[in-house]
Amino acid sequence: MLVNKKSLDVLVTDTEFIINWLRTANYMSEDLRKSFFLSMKSLLHIPKDSDLTEEYNELIYKIFSNVGSPANYNEGNGSIKDSVAHFVKYVILPVETTEAKVSHFNLLEELIQWHWGFKELFKNGNFCKYLLNRNQSELKPLLEVKYEFVKKVISSPFYDAKMECIDSTIAEQLKNYYKNGIYGVEIEEIDNVHTFQVATEGSG
Repeated sequence: MLVNKKSLDVLVTDTEFIINWLRTANYMSEDLRKSFFLSMKSLLHIPKDSDLTEEYNELIYKIFSNVGSPANYNEGNGSIKDSVAHFVKYVILPVETTEAKVSHFNLLEELIQWHWGFKELFKNGNFCKYLLNRNQSELKPLLEVKYEFVKKVISSPFYDAKMECIDSTIAEQLKNYYKNGIYGVEIEEIDNVHTFQVATEGSG
């Protein structure tokens, strides 16, 4: 139902269900958090050839924006900034497993399909710093999913010449990241300017 958006307008009439679901985002249990991430990914998914109305956009915006404030769901929209920060926190945490981080990036791939999601994600400095950091200690699956994510970003309609949804400097760095390939290796830093070379596959 969440993936296809069928009856979503009926689901949101049960506000207590939505509020209790949103509360699971803050549980310490890794299994519950994983389930929440997967269900949020389904909510954010835009089916191919779909014709989502503005009503659906508003419903999904309202749910997502209240990730950090479930109790306020009945009052209306919450903070997109806080909601994005919640998911980013788990993307950049070093204690998260590679498998979990790959799953988190899958969620972010759905998030950037929404104008408001794309724009707010790239306002998050912690996420941009993590994404652009060529950390050789990361395993191959994570390097690959980060690269695919960058590819989707620079092919997005929100990554436009006017750069209304993303800072132009970040946009250029993402373009260079993609150009340097999956296994780009930093070889030099002069005055905060990073130079990369493409390493052989598997060096990560």
